[in-house]
Amino acid sequence: MFNPFISLIEKNDDPKTVWFNDHNLWKKETRITQITDKRLWMSIIHEKNKVNEFDGYGNLNWEDIRKDFIVSDKMAATISAEILPHSKWAYVSFKNNLYVKMVLFSKMIKKALGIYKLK
Repeated sequence: MFNPFISLIEKNDDPKTVWFNDHNLWKKETRITQITDKRLWMSIIHEKNKVNEFDGYGNLNWEDIRKDFIVSDKMAATISAEILPHSKWAYVSFKNNLYVKMVLFSKMIKKALGIYKLK
């Protein structure tokens, strides 16, 4: 619902593309279909990221989800070799889950109250 990744599907009749609005303004769009029942994107956090921060949660098995996220064989091998077991970050996972749900709830309330309106 509110993440840094957006897909815009529109008619090929003077399309606006996702670059039409700054990424933080899309929350004001009312014609949105939210897909919340499956994971549709993934971010790999590593030491070279400049601003990404890890707020992931849940006990996911890379082997279970890799068919949905196509990466090179080399990258898949690196992920398989270097992924941390959930037991190493279970507390962080719990905190991140609470934080993400709190932020989502806050934004849903703001949207329901009309704080996010199209200009």
